[in-house]
Amino acid sequence: MTKTSVIRKILSTELVGAGLLGLWILENDQWLWASAKSHAYGLVGFVIVDLAFAFAVARGISWDSKGVLAAALIQVVAMLGDLENGQPIGVSSIAFRGYLLGDGSFLALLAIQSAILFTSLEMGLVRFLHQHPRWITILHGK
Repeated sequence: MTKTSVIRKILSTELVGAGLLGLWILENDQWLWASAKSHAYGLVGFVIVDLAFAFAVARGISWDSKGVLAAALIQVVAMLGDLENGQPIGVSSIAFRGYLLGDGSFLALLAIQSAILFTSLEMGLVRFLHQHPRWITILHGK
């Protein structure tokens, strides 16, 4: 099994995990739907993107690592933005931040998206080095 195929399997598993966790949050977090519908709809979009990329990665579509990287970066930045100043109208930023930091599913999704980000970076680097082997010798100092 090649390094790329191992990374591809890890990445597709992470994406499926993120999609399923997102679905679980959408199903079980009633406060999200009651107080922050725009956040809920954003999560719906991220779930669709994660599951679509899981399929693309598993199928070996060549542009998947760049797209996955961009989607994971956007989701991580959006989630961190929610922590900083993403509270719904009528909710204090401190209360919303406390709610998110106390929500294990939010923290787990943030961790999974961060792992997706780093795994897709690794996949891109492996592909780059495979296509440009002279960089391997440069990096090894030979």
